[in-house]
Amino acid sequence: AYLDTPKRIRILPSAILPFGPIGRLAYRLSNHRKYARGNSSVILWQPGQCDSIADEFKRRFEAHSDFSFRPMIADERFISWVAQAHIGRIPADFAVKFPNDFMHPIRWWLLLKARLPWVRVRRTKLAAITLPGETIKPERLLSLADGEEIRDGKNRVLIWSETALGPVKAKIEAYYSDRPDI
Repeated sequence: AYLDTPKRIRILPSAILPFGPIGRLAYRLSNHRKYARGNSSVILWQPGQCDSIADEFKRRFEAHSDFSFRPMIADERFISWVAQAHIGRIPADFAVKFPNDFMHPIRWWLLLKARLPWVRVRRTKLAAITLPGETIKPERLLSLADGEEIRDGKNRVLIWSETALGPVKAKIEAYYSDRPDI
């Protein structure tokens, strides 16, 4: 349902520059040097409709096998760069990056945000929550005491409590506590 055209690619946003008309304008005006980027933890696409991405990567690799061409330094950068005309954000009621939705530099904002009715409803619909970075790993989360706070490298705070996280805290604990590899 999120793929409104056969060539549409939806990805988690990861840069300030937004997907859509503004990102595409920056892409054109900067001669393809600036572009809206996504995070490849979650990508939605129709297989067989996006073969041009792999074809373009092969062409670029022949010329830049040392990955000196900046968009080739990561898979999500290349996908975002090459598919700028078709790329869009994954809706925040489908999937989010944990730090973007559950962490913030201002502690009181986290507590207020968790109480907002539309945020609570949206968070109950989430199909996926990614745990990127070194700070937000399952084993670290499970070792936190209730109410404990940690900060990541961007000075965002996490309050490991139901007050700040809602039912997501219990879902993370249930999902990872049954896994022997954690």
